[in-house]
Amino acid sequence: MKLNRNTFLFSGLLFHILAAIFSVGHHQCDELFQVYEFAGYKLGINKAADLPWEFSEQMRSGIEPYLIYITTKTFHLLGIANPFHISMFLRLFMSLLAFGALWGLIRQIEKQLESEKAKLWLWAGSFLFWCIPYFHARLSSENVSATVFIFGLNQSLTFVNHPHKRIHLFVAGILFALAFVCRFQTGFMVAGTIAWLFFIYKVQLKSLTVLLPGVLLGLGLGLLADKWMYGGWVLSWWNYLDQNIFQSRASAFGVMPFYYFITEGFLQMIPPFSLLVMICMVGFWARFRSHVITWITFPFVALHFFVGHKELRFLFPVLNFIPAMMVFFIYSFSEEQTWRRFLKNPGVLTTSVVINSLLLLFMSIKPADEGIELRRRIYHNIAGNSPLLIYLENDPYNPLSGLNYFKNPAIKTISLDSVVSTDGHDRVYLFADKKINNIMLPNNKPAELRALFSAYPEWVIRYFDFNGWVERSGSYTMYELYPVKSKTP
Repeated sequence: MKLNRNTFLFSGLLFHILAAIFSVGHHQCDELFQVYEFAGYKLGINKAADLPWEFSEQMRSGIEPYLIYITTKTFHLLGIANPFHISMFLRLFMSLLAFGALWGLIRQIEKQLESEKAKLWLWAGSFLFWCIPYFHARLSSENVSATVFIFGLNQSLTFVNHPHKRIHLFVAGILFALAFVCRFQTGFMVAGTIAWLFFIYKVQLKSLTVLLPGVLLGLGLGLLADKWMYGGWVLSWWNYLDQNIFQSRASAFGVMPFYYFITEGFLQMIPPFSLLVMICMVGFWARFRSHVITWITFPFVALHFFVGHKELRFLFPVLNFIPAMMVFFIYSFSEEQTWRRFLKNPGVLTTSVVINSLLLLFMSIKPADEGIELRRRIYHNIAGNSPLLIYLENDPYNPLSGLNYFKNPAIKTISLDSVVSTDGHDRVYLFADKKINNIMLPNNKPAELRALFSAYPEWVIRYFDFNGWVERSGSYTMYELYPVKSKTP
């Protein structure tokens, strides 16, 4: 099969669709508690008291919750109430949107490469880098903001190619503002882009002023979304800045050392290839100091080093640019130079492609979060008009705070110690963090346990639970309970 742009384009599209379907859940809990649960509040599913502290401080944008709200309402009108089907649609929507943004960016920057082989590597790496489809399927502020920003960047680069069409700068202004509202830190990328246009591309100041009405319009849309979310005029991005930067509220969740992103990036990006990624990034910044990607990514990454509370996901927006940075850096060397000869070694190339392919497949078909996968299985396996779900230790719907968007409202959950009677419930279920053999219902009534599903297959638990590793790894089993009938004398 001949490899060309379309091969990588459609392969990338396939993996984006797979990730949207199978990577159920969230990468980090903010995506759940501060997006879906905020939308649940507007849908009447949650109370304000159920929501995390960020809601009372009014510091999260209403844009993403509004997207979930309007999508949920539309699905309900169509007779579809299953929240897992709705969330899969939202993942697919977000994945295709991010895919389209990246596609537009590749078409813009491939013109700067002379080698046709380099262009093919750009297309292959951009769409098939192992973590890209997984990241694009997330309805997180990092992905939403980065995607909207790239659309704005594409508009800016289109203006560079057609300077008489200032409408592109106006549209870019709207998109830049929305990206900023969705995630304050993206403002560093926006500032880098505008600085590049002015200092490197030498766009006249009067042309750049076309950005201003677009920015104001985008901020206005964000303001309306926040008013819808909180019921009053709120600047969520300012409250975020105040709480996390001026008051250092985020530092309460841990302060990491200056070098955290280096060590964590090395581990999470799969060594030793993570070392190659880091070398190429730094090398790109050094060799392509006037490139727009340098002006976007370098200040964004550098400024995060000075933030006390660090999480690797804060740098996830840079993932969109890493394949391009690697290709540009590698092909900046001549064929005879040692660096290119090393990377063209069949062993290095084959090993890299094989490992990337395996990771790409794995990340595209595994659940993003086992907790949401558990709740999906509960939703589809628990039946009845008034089912009772008893739990031994942990309520599957209350891991951090109220978690109601993905819960069937007919299900009542209660701890075993609090059960007084099971009367009035047509079905009774038990959620256990480990496999059990028997249980006593209230009034010392024994019950028969019938397993519905488990985190691990029965044969794994029975034959391979060496030294109790299954229990320690988050094992769980869902049972349906049946009262034991007394034997006839």
